[in-house]
Amino acid sequence: MDKNISDLDVAMFLAGHIINPCETKVGDRYENIRGFYIRLAKEDAIPKMSDKVAIDYLNRTIKDFE
Repeated sequence: MDKNISDLDVAMFLAGHIINPCETKVGDRYENIRGFYIRLAKEDAIPKMSDKVAIDYLNRTIKDFE
């Protein structure tokens, strides 16, 4: 990720996609990619963050949708 982007900007971007994920048609049904954004947040973004407010916000958002 761009080092000039703040932790809070990253958290807000990911939270927005967790709250309102994109959908794609798979066969006869639609599936969203919320799980992808949750994994990205947990495995990549949060471990690199140092801003406690951003970390807490993203963790709360993840908890709401897991």
